[in-house]
Amino acid sequence: MDLSKYLNKVVNRILSDEWRVGWFKVEENIDINGIKCKYLLYGHSRHFKKYKPVFLSRFLSYQIIPYGAAAIIFVVDYIDISIIEKIINAVKRFVEKTRFTTPEGIEWEVDVAYIAILSREIGRGVDEYVSSIFRGIINGQYMMYEGFRGRVNKRIGLVIVNYEDEEIYSGDDMFSREAHRLFNPKSSILEKITKLFHKEE
Repeated sequence: MDLSKYLNKVVNRILSDEWRVGWFKVEENIDINGIKCKYLLYGHSRHFKKYKPVFLSRFLSYQIIPYGAAAIIFVVDYIDISIIEKIINAVKRFVEKTRFTTPEGIEWEVDVAYIAILSREIGRGVDEYVSSIFRGIINGQYMMYEGFRGRVNKRIGLVIVNYEDEEIYSGDDMFSREAHRLFNPKSSILEKITKLFHKEE
């Protein structure tokens, strides 16, 4: 898939998504601790732009710890494990320091960062690192809202995307699965059906 086509598809998907997070702000071509980020999107688990999303998703959003989220897209020519770790460390510093204001006027921190690193060439061992070795818990950083069991560590959901071959690699934890859903270059069944209906109109 062409890179610009992929980016347009994913950004539109995220902005219209209301499964766990309502997304409301987009920044493009910014620096995150010395690393160029193609897109940065902000959202919150209790903010929804529309009043008719899937009912269950709105209901569930009030049963979990409310959290601020960032969807971050990096584009590199080549990726290996050292580059992944460099980007992850930059994002951890970003998460620690960043505050944003929701459309409701509430200041919040980034509690969860969904990261996609895009490349045409993926180095040896990257798929195994992402699926089996990487852990998305950010030690020493905690979400703003405490759960009934106490403080909760901030999280990272990570995916690696070969956008030309439309391949995606991720772990099996909840946040990586969510990142996989958000950044998947392949359309979901619902997206295919929606596109079909729009063609018929």
